[in-house]
Amino acid sequence: MLAGKLSLTQAEAVLELVNARTPGAFRGALDRYQGALARVVAGFEEELKDVTAGLEHHLGFDETDSPWPPDTRPRTRTLYRRLDAAVRQAERARRLDEEPRIAIVGRPNVGKSTLFNRLVGEERAVVSPRPGTTRDRVEARLELGSARVTLVDTGGVAFRAAGTIARAAGRQTRRALEQADLVLAVFDGSLPPKPADRRVVAACPTVPVVYVLNKQDAGTRFPAGFFNGSGRPVVGLSALTGRNVGRLRSMLAARFRAREDGVVANPRQLEMLRACRDAVGRSAAAPDAETAAFELRAALDALGEVDGPAPTEELLDRVFAGFCVGK
Repeated sequence: MLAGKLSLTQAEAVLELVNARTPGAFRGALDRYQGALARVVAGFEEELKDVTAGLEHHLGFDETDSPWPPDTRPRTRTLYRRLDAAVRQAERARRLDEEPRIAIVGRPNVGKSTLFNRLVGEERAVVSPRPGTTRDRVEARLELGSARVTLVDTGGVAFRAAGTIARAAGRQTRRALEQADLVLAVFDGSLPPKPADRRVVAACPTVPVVYVLNKQDAGTRFPAGFFNGSGRPVVGLSALTGRNVGRLRSMLAARFRAREDGVVANPRQLEMLRACRDAVGRSAAAPDAETAAFELRAALDALGEVDGPAPTEELLDRVFAGFCVGK
């Protein structure tokens, strides 16, 4: 509270509390309402002001030949690293608050839909021994400990059947991969790898992946060295019998458990934090003290946009814009 008034972050948090769709989103909004983000911003602001004041004093009053105050660059670089860490943590928390998406991919007939149904706990996807049964995305919400995620079953990555439906299924799978926060890449562990399995690995080169060797109930013929050097976790299980599916759930729950402590910001606040971080980075790389001071002032301006007093009119506009008040 500032002089008895809500700050801007608190005003925004009022509406976010009402609209929160997940427990993480509710906790994040509650933290902002209670001033957690404001305290983090205040800490960065004090340090920024201190570094900026040192530069301004140097430019206005220092009579030495030194182009920079002796500790300014190291302090600015340290501040940039701390801001960057805070922004990255806030980005991770934001993704969790917005309900992460897990896409199940693999070549046809490796048991993707069986795994989907096993994780969801009900028959949501059609299961058939005939390859290519899943032609469209099937989605379901899944509770993983304290997190809620959207699980997406897709058509086979290597699905090649001709026709308009097949091409549409391929587009749906690619879209699911683009939107995913995590991919479960499923392989038939009872058979040696096929060329299509390598295309599955190539289809998700950057997104976080867990490799799933399914059909362990039918034996293991898939070589352990297939994923060597990937650095990604591998889980052997049987979606049909449920063997080791609990281990997979625990792994996913640990990855998507309630956000870690740190900065939790809404999209507008996150944008301002990024702008502040980037300006500090430019300051650290500036060719002269004048440019460095200019960038630090820009960083302070961006940080000031994160929080501040919210006038009554603005508060009412922000809070009630998202409500449907009676006609």
